[in-house]
Amino acid sequence: MTARPRDTTAPTIYCGYRVDNILIRLSDVRPTHTLTMCVALAIKTKYSHMAMKDASNLDRTFRALADSTRRSMIHVLARGEARSAGELGRQFSSAQPTISNHLKVLERAGIVERTIEGRIHRFRLRQRPLKEAGGWITRHQAFWNGAVDQLDRLLPEIAGNDRG
Repeated sequence: MTARPRDTTAPTIYCGYRVDNILIRLSDVRPTHTLTMCVALAIKTKYSHMAMKDASNLDRTFRALADSTRRSMIHVLARGEARSAGELGRQFSSAQPTISNHLKVLERAGIVERTIEGRIHRFRLRQRPLKEAGGWITRHQAFWNGAVDQLDRLLPEIAGNDRG
């Protein structure tokens, strides 16, 4: 019979500052921290949780979008009709292996889907990964705009306390 490990986790104690419904752990707060520092801790905590959500899918999407040729291919495919690798190769004046490599990156990211008609591979744009990437950008833009707004509200308050 093996002994069960003793639970050594202490309960988390919060300092009472609440920023966007995130309580800051007392263990993260030092006696010298001001309210601004507590806000920064809350921002860091919230950002970390958001950044981890669906990271691998987003990583593949953004990696695929990092290349200008692939972005141009997405633009062509956004017109709605499926294109063969050969058609895309002629449009971009690139060798077939180069186009195939770009299409593989887009396919792994889920941005395009492949259908096979005999010997011809056709590619069609899938909008979902692009919408997810756009949503991620929108959420982070809103988050950072909100963080800046919070600091704009707190800085005059802190400056007033320093004078008094």
